[in-house]
Amino acid sequence: QALPLKPPSNGLSAVLERLVKLRLTWKLDKRLSGATIIDEPFNEVLDLFMRDFVDEWYKDISKDEEFKFEVRKTIQSVVVNLSAKLRDVDFIALSTGPFLTDMTSHLRIFKKTQERLRVFTNYSAQDEIRVFFELESQFGVICTDKEAEEVYVR
Repeated sequence: QALPLKPPSNGLSAVLERLVKLRLTWKLDKRLSGATIIDEPFNEVLDLFMRDFVDEWYKDISKDEEFKFEVRKTIQSVVVNLSAKLRDVDFIALSTGPFLTDMTSHLRIFKKTQERLRVFTNYSAQDEIRVFFELESQFGVICTDKEAEEVYVR
């Protein structure tokens, strides 16, 4: 014999309602870098990103807010960790050392690549890469030699 099913008691309904309410009250720490002048605009941009890129497609999939909460929490976690790492960077040494020289050389070669390709009306990305590395090898920059590049980066 099957036992008759009883409707849930008021107590169970109250517990379920409370769980649903708790689930919708997730809290996120809005502090990302520790500087309000950075955190407030970044949170505004993140709000817009969530609205325009996550909410836009996710609303058709589910009404569950947990996924959106987790996406935002993950982005914020990445920003917090990146911010912590950037505090350790010596930006004066970075901007006056070999990095600046390398970037300047790279941009100079890129500009020459664009000038050389300007005469052609139809060229592919592969053509652009080929010309770039040909010019780079003329300047003796390290990107064409994998071993030299690895030694340089380390």
